[in-house]
Amino acid sequence: MFRQPFSFKGRIRRTEYALSYLLFLVGIFIISILSESTLIGDLNGIVYFVAIYWFLISQSTKRCHDLDQNGFYQLIPLYFFVLLFSEGLNRKNRYGQDPKLTELEEQQKPKLSFKEKTALPKSKTYQLIGSELLVGVLLTTLLVAFTDVYFSEGIYIFIYLAETVAIATGFFLLLYLSNAGTPQPNQTYYKLIYRIIFSVVLAICIGTFRYFFLNNLVFGVFELIEQLFYIVSIFCFTYLGSLIYSATRKKSVSYVKA
Repeated sequence: MFRQPFSFKGRIRRTEYALSYLLFLVGIFIISILSESTLIGDLNGIVYFVAIYWFLISQSTKRCHDLDQNGFYQLIPLYFFVLLFSEGLNRKNRYGQDPKLTELEEQQKPKLSFKEKTALPKSKTYQLIGSELLVGVLLTTLLVAFTDVYFSEGIYIFIYLAETVAIATGFFLLLYLSNAGTPQPNQTYYKLIYRIIFSVVLAICIGTFRYFFLNNLVFGVFELIEQLFYIVSIFCFTYLGSLIYSATRKKSVSYVKA
């Protein structure tokens, strides 16, 4: 359940779709409250709204697939009731295997320990990964700094879009450097932790640059909360870079720890 929540491929059961819809409603409520309280800016709010709608649309698409229907069926008014209550096909269809059977097969597989789930890919060491992240963060910081200076007099939304492109591009280049142009390792936990570390360190570097060179960073409780949401925004932007990289590479392959 929730193995690839932002992917449009495959099928999901009614239970997962119902939980997805509930999470969507809760997410919309929280983002609306935070936007009204100015804890997150309008443009950051847009990022979160896009992310939560992407999540719902991708899950709805896979639920349509479970009924052997095209994802565009979700555009029919009130069709989400059909998605909530209709039984999926109990067999493989053109969109993939029956999710019930897939979940049963997953349950029968040996459980991996946390250490095994977070094992490093083949030929990787902590020192090498640290070096790659440092280079990627510094490169991305330079790209963001360039947008801050070059678009300093422009319209705010264009500055924000330029920063989004800079972060996504920087993470794309980091993945290309880290994987030498080959597909990413098929290790969900490793990739998740990799993006989290990148997002946190990058937010610190960008904040340091803006404090010393632009003098537009203020320290305080609300500013700290804003920085936490900024890290979440960076994390969302890295998904764009990862998505583009995966789309330009062949299907991911699994690596075994050396």
